[in-house]
Order: sequence, then structure tokens, then C-alpha cells
Amino acid sequence: MNDAELGLVEQVTYIDADVVYAALGKEKPENASKQIPFKLNKGETLGHALNRILGPNAVKNLRAQGDKSIGGSLNSGKEWANIIENIQKDDNIKNLKVVDTDTQGKGGKHTNLAIAYEDPKHPGKAIISYKGTSGHDEWHDNVKGFNSADTPRQKRAAEFAKKITGNSKYTDVTVTGHSKGANKAMYVTIVDESGKIHRCVAFDGQGFSNEFLEKYAKQIEAKAGNITNYSIDRDFVHVLMKQIPGSHQPICAGYGMQNGAEYHSPVSFFITDENGNFLLDENGLPYFNVTNKENPLIGGIRKFTQYVMDNSTPWELETIVDTLGPFAGYLLGDQDLGAALKSMASNPIGWMTILVKLYEFRIENGISTIDMVKFIIQFIPDFSTKTVLLIGAVALGFVTLLHALHIFAPVLFYILEGVAALLALILLVAFVIALVKELVKLLVAFVKELIKVVKAIIHKIVEAIKYAWNKFVSFVKYAAGKIRDFTEAFLAKMLEIFCELASAAVETFKEIGETLISHPEWFMITIWGNVDAAVAISDSMANDKDEYESSIRSLFQKANEADDRYAQVVNSTATKIDDLTSSFRTEFGIA
Repeated sequence: MNDAELGLVEQVTYIDADVVYAALGKEKPENASKQIPFKLNKGETLGHALNRILGPNAVKNLRAQGDKSIGGSLNSGKEWANIIENIQKDDNIKNLKVVDTDTQGKGGKHTNLAIAYEDPKHPGKAIISYKGTSGHDEWHDNVKGFNSADTPRQKRAAEFAKKITGNSKYTDVTVTGHSKGANKAMYVTIVDESGKIHRCVAFDGQGFSNEFLEKYAKQIEAKAGNITNYSIDRDFVHVLMKQIPGSHQPICAGYGMQNGAEYHSPVSFFITDENGNFLLDENGLPYFNVTNKENPLIGGIRKFTQYVMDNSTPWELETIVDTLGPFAGYLLGDQDLGAALKSMASNPIGWMTILVKLYEFRIENGISTIDMVKFIIQFIPDFSTKTVLLIGAVALGFVTLLHALHIFAPVLFYILEGVAALLALILLVAFVIALVKELVKLLVAFVKELIKVVKAIIHKIVEAIKYAWNKFVSFVKYAAGKIRDFTEAFLAKMLEIFCELASAAVETFKEIGETLISHPEWFMITIWGNVDAAVAISDSMANDKDEYESSIRSLFQKANEADDRYAQVVNSTATKIDDLTSSFRTEFGIA
């Protein structure tokens, strides 16, 4: 069985309720689990199981769905039809016999985390296929892999493999998988003690921690050559962490991808024609287009994750893992944006640690702010438009803070929280903040209030961190729904205003700066730039508060003038702003 055939075998683990009901030509009940009991009977062939569960008209019904995405794998109906059709035509695949399965779930609702088959054509040979990430716990487990040699889910995969390798009937075992399933397949290949796993064919699998590479160095040296991990040139998962040295890492062109999330779709490896049908080789089998050319921005993700792994203290790495684990679980596993945002708001220190690592990475690699924007956007998954905008606003808010950190890192986190949120939305390509005049009034009021807050910030530094973070998150939630087109001129003008405002704001906080300089351990971060110069400049601003406020008003007037020339402004009253703010606070449970 060649690698492309194993790629088809792997698709079976992704069959869920959406796929089953689409194949049957039925509407999925509202109470149906997305992970329907796709129960495989031991001893039955894969071809028989597909006919039994999906019905005789599966290919026809799935093809009728066209390009509509069906199921958690993001394969389209047409792609699922191609998969089922090619499996049923391939004697090597359809005649595989089910040996065992590893499932998870409650009340009979489960998903197949792993399926083991035996090859009747080749006695003694077995195949284990591992599914990609399934649910909250597995996304959390993905993040644990950053600083763990062995994660709970990897150990579970190895235990399942032992059930097969421990059977004297099997002497030659092949493992395969996609995404997290690929990571499990590679892990199992390295830690296997039976000597029976001779081949691993993985797809878009993320890498491993330094701890794993160190712990299993001898096994890696002996077995890495048995591993092939294919990846799509724009896939954003295989570049996470470090791939096993000495393994084969071919890069393939992707096909049938409509959006960023589909860059990680398991079916994207197969070459298709203009109608989305699989092209077949001389043996009548689907095949891949190996180019070994990787998208540069995707390569940037690899560099960043490896930079974090190699340039973080154990405390920092643990903090990052504890921060991203729950966030990824809620956002990607549960697809619960509200819970993900609450997770962010509850852990400001963790996100500040990530922010600092982004800043350090940017400085060390000479990355411009715009390039940093493009880089961070690679991490944004595709959900609804509103969700993408909101996540993008938060991500780009980080970039704005990164841009200012070199002036006076800790202080700017407090000063620029509102401005950062505004610029985060401005920097979104093809969008701009609506109701600019009302937002300007809101920001002026915010700056006035901020001046009062700063007087007490030295004595309440921890409380100020929480205040700044909550303010930032709530502002982004409020502003995210107010998007419209904008011009380059307006964008340039607002960026100019931001730079001036950032410079002026820093100069007014000498006492805060001196306190932070003497206690950098409060933030576990380094203060960059010429601190003495910043303090000296602030001396001249001590008695110029009125002039400072006047300059801010002047800058905002520039923004109004630019807006009058280049954009259609929708006027509203201050009462509408209060109502909108109140509704957003109520919706997101913000006090």
C-alpha cells in the first residue's frame, strides 16, 4: 500500500455525524452528536462498514453537496464523495479488516481516535490510523507538547499500539495519521519497544518538544528514517515545535482549499482537476504533488515557536503552555469564543509573557510591524466573519503594543490600551472603524480618565494590570462589530497620530518609569530602550499637562479632518454609544 492509499485510509477516522447524515441524504437532527457512533465491527472489512453505515447512495448524496464543507475535517461534500468512491474501488483499502478501535465519548456518542486493521493480502501486516485533534482535551494536550516529553494523549496512542504489536500474529506494523494523529503516529514509532513498527506515514503532524528530543535521542537516531511527514505548503500545524531530526519532511502543493482553515484539511494533499475530482496515476490511484516549497509566512511560525522553545525559562514556557492550553481548548476544541475570551481576560500575566516573546522575536529577526501583522494573522482560524474580525482585532492589538514596547515597554501597556484597540481594527486589511467621531470622543474621555488612574498606579501596580487587560478586552468587544472600508490615506494619518500620541504619553510618567525600573521582577520582562533618556525627557513634561491634553485634541482633530475627506461618517449620539457599550458588557458578562 503506497503513501497516497494510506492518506485515504486516514480519512475514515474523520467520518462524523455530519458526513453520515449527508451520505444518507437526511437532515441531521438538532440533538445529534457531531461525533456520531461510527461503530466499526471487529472482523468486518472497511468496504462493508462504509456500505453499512453510509448506505448505498453515499457517493451520489455526498457529491450533491458540492463544495459545501461537511464535518470537522472541513472536506467538502464533493471531496467526501471522491474519498468514498476511491476507497471502494481500491482492493487494497476496502478489503482491510478491522482489528480494534480506540474511542472516546459518553453515552454511546463517540469518535474513533484510532483504528487498527490487518491486511488480508499480506499476512502479518497491520495498519494503525490515528485521528486528528478531537475536542477540548486534545487541543489542550497539543499545547502540553511544547514542554513535555510525553503527553497523556501520546501515551494513550502508544498503549493502543501495544495491543497490536503485542499480538504475535502481527510482525510488520505501519502507522499513519493526520494533524495530532500524525504526531501520535510519529511518537509511537519512536517509543515502540517491540521492533515491529517499521513505517510511519504522517500528514501535517506538529513537531515535538526539546524534552522529547533529548529523552529519546537514541531511539530517534535509530528510527527517524522510518518516518515520512507530508505537509501542505501553507499548512500552519506542521511548523509548530520541532520535527524529528533525520525524518523525511516532503512539502506538497495543496488543492481544493477555499480558506485558511482548509490549508490543514486532510484531503488537500490529493491532486484534483478544475472540477475538484481526484486525478489518478497510471495505477488508477490518487497522488500528491511534492514541491518541497514552503510558504515564507508559514516558515515564520516555525521560527517563532522554535524561538520560544529555545529562549524561554522553564517558568516562562510553563506559563505560556498554561495560558494557551485552555484558550486553544475553548476556541478550537469547543469553538466557544466567549469562553476563550474569558480565558484570556483571566490570565493577563500569561498573555503579557507571550507578548514579550513576540516582541523579542520581532527585534531579533528585524521584522517590521506590517510583517508582524501578516505573521500573526497566520494563527487566526476561519470561523464566522464576526469571529475572525474579533480575533484579528485582539491579535493586531498585540502587534500595536509590540510596536510601542521599544519606547517604554511596561508603561505603554497601560497608556495605550484604548489606542491599541483602535489601531488593531484600523490595521485589518479592507476594514476600518465605523463611527469615528463618536470613538474619538470616547478615546478623549478615556485619556482624561487615564490621567487620574496613573496617579495611583505606582501603589497599585498589580490591580492596574488587571484593569488594563479588562479594559482592552472590553474595548475590542465593543469595537469589533463596527467595521467598514477605509483608505490608505486615513490609515497613514491614524498611524502618524498614534506615533505622536505614544511619544507624548511616555513623557508624562517619570515616577512610574522609575518605579518599574527598580522593580522589573514585577513583570518578569526586560525594559528595552534608553531608560535614562526616557526619564530625562519626562522631566520637561512634569508641568505641561494642559499642553499635553491640547496636543491630543489637536491630533484627534486631524483624524476628523481626514475622515471628512475620505470616508462617510455615520453620526450617532453619545446615548447610542452608552447603549452599545452597555449591551456588549451585558452580552459578554463584563462588570
